[in-house]
Amino acid sequence: MKQFNNLLFLFSIIGLLTVGCTATKKTTDTKKTTSSSKTTASASSSSQGTILYEVVDCKTSSDNPQMEMAASMMKGSTTEVTFKGDKVKTHMDMMGGMSKNTVFSNLSDETGTLFLDVPMQAVKYKVKMSKEDSDEFRKNMPSYTFTYDKSKTKDIAGYTCHLATGTDEDDNSIELYVTDKITSDAFKYQYNGLKGFPLEYTSKQGPFESKMVAKKISSEVSADFFTMPEGFEEKTMDDLKKMGMGG
Repeated sequence: MKQFNNLLFLFSIIGLLTVGCTATKKTTDTKKTTSSSKTTASASSSSQGTILYEVVDCKTSSDNPQMEMAASMMKGSTTEVTFKGDKVKTHMDMMGGMSKNTVFSNLSDETGTLFLDVPMQAVKYKVKMSKEDSDEFRKNMPSYTFTYDKSKTKDIAGYTCHLATGTDEDDNSIELYVTDKITSDAFKYQYNGLKGFPLEYTSKQGPFESKMVAKKISSEVSADFFTMPEGFEEKTMDDLKKMGMGG
């Protein structure tokens, strides 16, 4: 059970840092086709809104029973991304509420604040992240070169999306379906250089592979969406890294 708890905590940290930190990616304009995709009538261009993503599949290459259980429990986890101007709020509800975490990102100065809430680990931490913290973390993140195939499309939550594939120097890959009708920079640092806004992506982190799809999209943003919660113990990024190592 201790290993499972460590995995749960590690998932929380990886998920929040991956969404919230800046990560420099390679830019490419390579396209496999130039065919255009049409947007459904219900979809319109948007620079603000709220998108609810759900993990529809998660699997592991490990035969460790606890890792297999963790992968199974990740299915159904949700991530809600709210964006307006240079501010982005990302809330993750993982493993049926076993971990509820939030990151507030300011794209203008590349800073953020993480809120980790993992009851099984007695964790309720607030972590401020400076631009220097982001720069340090991005050193260990992959750098993708993107190609596009507009002949492969999907309708996702009312938006017609086309395939984008990212490959790094180690031949690791990530597959996304993106739309041109959402103009937010909410994923600017996670997928820098990506043309289009991702509404579906399949990614690999260590022995885990997960697929997340947008289930609901709204142009509504509440006036207080960037109000930060209270009652969290303050920690530093160094503290977080040590805990993420399973300490």
